[in-house]
Amino acid sequence: MEKLDEQEYRAWFVKKMRGDLEADQATFAQIVGVTPATVSRWENARALPRLSHWEYLHDLDEILQQSPDPGRLIEMLKIGAAICSDSSPLELLVAGRLETELYHHLSDLNLGPPYKAFSARF
Repeated sequence: MEKLDEQEYRAWFVKKMRGDLEADQATFAQIVGVTPATVSRWENARALPRLSHWEYLHDLDEILQQSPDPGRLIEMLKIGAAICSDSSPLELLVAGRLETELYHHLSDLNLGPPYKAFSARF
């Protein structure tokens, strides 16, 4: 395998993380807190992630590797991408606040009894 330069490596890593999350560019962008165009630029090595995004992506990789249930974690990030607007789900995850924020956002929706069954998972 040929050696990748830093920009190519970062592009590869972003693609890898998106693949690990089984997310399209739009969902991945919401999870990370950027636009789909930014994700495209990262993946095509036309731009580098900011240091904060890069660190979050590395933290996510480590968290996924250590998670006893990465599928549940991925599901939570995707739900967070759909309902969290204040912070990116990835930022909340790294700060250890993702489950709490999801619970509060879901509580605010007043979904009634079906919500209660769903919330037991969190």
